[in-house]
Amino acid sequence: MARVEALARVLAIARKEIRQLMRDRLTFGMIVGLPVMQLLLFGYAINQDVRHLRAGVADLAGTQRARLLVQDAQATQVVEVVARARSAAELEALLREGRISVGLLVPPDFERRVERGDRKPAQLLVDGSDPIVLAASRGSQSCRCARGR
Repeated sequence: MARVEALARVLAIARKEIRQLMRDRLTFGMIVGLPVMQLLLFGYAINQDVRHLRAGVADLAGTQRARLLVQDAQATQVVEVVARARSAAELEALLREGRISVGLLVPPDFERRVERGDRKPAQLLVDGSDPIVLAASRGSQSCRCARGR
């Protein structure tokens, strides 16, 4: 019985408040209009597209196809190559130091891997401390730019 009475009181107060809001349009606008306006503005203002990540490249193959892979990666505007490495260890060191967010390792047998298609042709190293970058790297399935050329 106490629950029914409590519910009746809550409904009575809710009715009273709704009536008051209908009388005072300024308060109604502040209570309803401002949050709706904020939702719309923040929905368009917050952009989680990943662009211009600082990247390093270790091109151990040195072939035309490997250079095209790096150029295609830069053309997407997702990565911006700011460092070149001579080895995988040097690329990992750049990543650990925080000088780059993404590393692209092109192995010496890159051409053979592309031709055979049995193994991934290149390796993408990602700094996992940034969850947005990590999610974007997981979203990319494979390297389409090395295939078919």
